[in-house]
Amino acid sequence: MVSASMAQAGDIKNACHDLPIIRMSIVTLVVSRLKDMGLNVESAMARTQIETALLSLPHTTIHLKTFASFLEDVALRNNRPLVGFELGLITRPDEIGPLGLLFLLARTLREGMIAYNDFFPAVQSHSRLHLSENEELARISYCIDHAGSWPRRQDTEFTLGTIVALLKARFGAHWVPSGIEFEHTSIDGSAKLKRLLGCDFTYGCTTNSVLFPKKYLDMRMGTANDVLISVLKDHLKSLVGQSEETNSVEAATIDAIEFCVEIGQPCMACVAKRLDVSVRTLQRRLQSAGHSFRSLLDHYRNLTATRLEELGALKRDAIATHLGYAESTSLSRSRRRWKAALKDKYQYIQSEGA
Repeated sequence: MVSASMAQAGDIKNACHDLPIIRMSIVTLVVSRLKDMGLNVESAMARTQIETALLSLPHTTIHLKTFASFLEDVALRNNRPLVGFELGLITRPDEIGPLGLLFLLARTLREGMIAYNDFFPAVQSHSRLHLSENEELARISYCIDHAGSWPRRQDTEFTLGTIVALLKARFGAHWVPSGIEFEHTSIDGSAKLKRLLGCDFTYGCTTNSVLFPKKYLDMRMGTANDVLISVLKDHLKSLVGQSEETNSVEAATIDAIEFCVEIGQPCMACVAKRLDVSVRTLQRRLQSAGHSFRSLLDHYRNLTATRLEELGALKRDAIATHLGYAESTSLSRSRRRWKAALKDKYQYIQSEGA
């Protein structure tokens, strides 16, 4: 029997985004843990265009595909095929932030998972933690509602590992799930994975899931704090609202920029027309979301230029022309301007924090 609230929660929220995003607070946690493990992350960050300055901007978001690619790169370059699961299993609820604390403070596991899924868009969009149950077993499945988010094996295993860590935080360090199911095919290191999990696992399944005895769902815990739970929910509601407003504007604008670049008109007038709004309205919406047209155009151009250069099919001058530059030196200036703007934002946040 499927829990109706779990099946439906988050669908309306997630529909507001065009591309899956993840909050930098989670990315920063992952980067810190990878460094603690002695792994090389700087080269992977550079290859996937994750700027170091962003690590100090916890409420900023990046595309989930970028994060997933980063984890895949780290696993490959460091020869750690299980790095996603290793990360997840050492993640504490409090490190996840208000979302993790909300889960830990719930009266029962069922209430905790419903709340966790309801507010999951506060840290990651287009994603659900789906709870279902039969006569004996309960299942928590990790779903991403976006077909383009591939490859994502390490991201999947990181999330499943985090779910196991959350359950251990409630029921004790020696608690183990009944089983783990993966959508992807078998991998290297299966023996080590079984030692890490302490249970059986199956590849090539229709879902990515953690299975455990149903009896744990409604087992009452003595940690509930209604006042603190209410405060945490109010905070998470504000984060969900910010994510929906900011990222829907950003994603729609970048999508329009891509169209206008392809037809050779990378200007604000063309983008505004594509979005069916006036230039002034577009400026106002971007400003409210903390963006500018120039910053998003530079961002799109730089990411596209990097991708095309790595493919090696086009020379630099041809790439610059494709992106609407008169010459390749203009592309270089654009990259410097984008990095400078990011540095200024980082320094401003640092001064505000001080």
